[in-house]
Amino acid sequence: MNSIFLSGCLAKVKVIFAENIVCCSRIKVLMMDTKNLLHTNRTEVRKLVLEKLGQSEEDIRKDIQLLKNWFNYQKHLPELPCDEVLEIFLVVNKFNLEKCKKKVDKYYTIRKEIPELYVNKNPKLEHMKEIANVVYAIPLPKLTPTLSRITVMKFKDTNPEKYHPLNYFAHTYNILEIRVREDMMLTDTLVYDLEGLQFGHLFKLRIGILRKASAILEKVFTSRLEAIHYINLPSSMQVIVNLAKNIFGEKMRKRIHVHKDLESLHQHIPKEFLPQDFGGSEKTLDELHGKFS
Repeated sequence: MNSIFLSGCLAKVKVIFAENIVCCSRIKVLMMDTKNLLHTNRTEVRKLVLEKLGQSEEDIRKDIQLLKNWFNYQKHLPELPCDEVLEIFLVVNKFNLEKCKKKVDKYYTIRKEIPELYVNKNPKLEHMKEIANVVYAIPLPKLTPTLSRITVMKFKDTNPEKYHPLNYFAHTYNILEIRVREDMMLTDTLVYDLEGLQFGHLFKLRIGILRKASAILEKVFTSRLEAIHYINLPSSMQVIVNLAKNIFGEKMRKRIHVHKDLESLHQHIPKEFLPQDFGGSEKTLDELHGKFS
């Protein structure tokens, strides 16, 4: 598990800058409230998630306290995250405390290791507002019956000249930061609409950028992936997707789906959970996008 906003829990975070390390323990992380953008009854969903994972309220209280005790000895880390943040780290790591500690540690320290994806990426900055108007990266409001959060990625503006990979990945991590503070789910479902994808976009994707972006996902935001869905895949990209699928193990390959049309997508994701742009009954991407920009 894509980035930095703040919700009611207001975790006090130190922001690490590349050369001059500036610690701001009492700032709102990106100076913007998330305003409960995800329509999740956290209490209800939390109960269902704990049942699925075989955990009780007492279990989670004990684990959170153990994490807090551990955190107090980590002098290189900033102030303690709120309980909601610790909860989501526990959930996505299936309550494996050692894995959770590593992810929480890396959540903070990676900002210094890969500053180019964090420094000057406040969503209020002009260049970040611009990238938010080039791509949609939207977690959809409703959880599926399997408690999966659907996130849709799609070009809003297909002009390759306006696409900047570093800013794009930083934008998606800003969205992930909202989720760290507000979300509660069991798995993730990703939908990539590749309509408008051009070689001009791919040409800008340097291997170094991809490695750094992947490192953040792998070391910090790893989640339980239920499925990846591709729609409007250019014929030239089909070969690349097939090659990628061959690299993955059988379990992962079964989670990757390429759809020729919306009807095929609807066989996997009911319309009620999808935006109108995808033939669904949820709000349009533009309406949803307005809340995240």
